[in-house]
Amino acid sequence: MTMRSDRTDHMFDYLLYDATPSRWEGLHIHSGSVGNVLRHCDIHSGCYGIKVDSTDISVESLLIENSVIHNVGGNGLQLESCGVQILNSQISNAKGHCVYLYGGDYLFLHCTIAQFYPFEGGRGDALRIENTENGVYRHLERAYFVNCVITGYGEDVIMGDIEEGQDYTCDYLFSNCFLNTVVSDDTIRFRHIVYDNDKQTLVRDKNFARFDTHNFVYDFTPDSASAIRNMGDTAFISILPTDRLGRSRTLDDGPDAGCYEYVKP
Repeated sequence: MTMRSDRTDHMFDYLLYDATPSRWEGLHIHSGSVGNVLRHCDIHSGCYGIKVDSTDISVESLLIENSVIHNVGGNGLQLESCGVQILNSQISNAKGHCVYLYGGDYLFLHCTIAQFYPFEGGRGDALRIENTENGVYRHLERAYFVNCVITGYGEDVIMGDIEEGQDYTCDYLFSNCFLNTVVSDDTIRFRHIVYDNDKQTLVRDKNFARFDTHNFVYDFTPDSASAIRNMGDTAFISILPTDRLGRSRTLDDGPDAGCYEYVKP
């Protein structure tokens, strides 16, 4: 299923309106709505991607699987105090944050979160996690990122405003992830991490198969020389044996991080 604007003409000879953001509103799941499922969806060019309002975090509000949220004028995926799972999905190129989490219970498995928004400066982060906003606390039960790619143009694209103490606790984890952020010495919350800041290897957009910034066409499949390749935890192959495009994760030395598996031409 594709969710997009109804304009099929060109803004310029080389540029379709469909390749530009803020052409329609976006998908809004209101408080109290649970059991929603989005599979094999392409959501792009909205004012935002998906917003999910605060709901009892013990009940899953939304499952997203094998889907894309791309090229939006606000936040790509905005989750506030709800329970959501995101599997095998791409969230990319947002004027706001690609992913914004404010309290809640979340699992991201084999996701590519890429902040290469091209249209103007002042873009948000690839990932922003908060448990307080304007002095209001929202409990962050869990924010787990496993076998994920989180990167972008900035020097550090993972940010947060997290308060912890006797009354402010949260559980977040990055495991077998490729991250564009400051190297952490926290080996409990950052496990088996490859950092996207080694100037001796491919960095930022060079890690991916295609970046056509003239026509705004992006392919987030890992490049053949990318450190993203084969770094995923094999324990999850039984859950997601193929990538978002149906390509097997069992044909080489290990699963790639993110939602796309490199396939030799």
